[in-house]
Amino acid sequence: MPALQTDPRASPIQDLSGLCVLVLDDDANMRSLIRGTLARCGCHNVLQTGDAREALRLFSTRTIDLVISDWLMEPMSGLEFLQELRRPERRASMPVIMLTGVSDPKDIVKAQAHRISGWLVKPVAPQQLLDSIGAALS
Repeated sequence: MPALQTDPRASPIQDLSGLCVLVLDDDANMRSLIRGTLARCGCHNVLQTGDAREALRLFSTRTIDLVISDWLMEPMSGLEFLQELRRPERRASMPVIMLTGVSDPKDIVKAQAHRISGWLVKPVAPQQLLDSIGAALS
């Protein structure tokens, strides 16, 4: 299948139709925006939750290919979610892209220690998200 694009000047993004993506964000509007962006690239297998503990439970019943997670959440933050996800017994090696409303270099270093694939500051343009997904999956 040919690569899909949202902007003719942008670099092509992969067809995402075969992926299962978990979107973890406590803002329902942000989850909806991300889901819409993914749908435009053929990805319709999108799991959504605003609760990090619920997100972790989904891994016991689903094969998830990519995680897009908010950084600032309560009661479990994006960092705490990432630490739990990357525990050795989970063997979770899928790419994780973190979203945040702030960009503190110390947070980026903390996240990099847990093998994040991308770090995006909100608001995120659809093409910026797709570029980050393409980089994470390549």
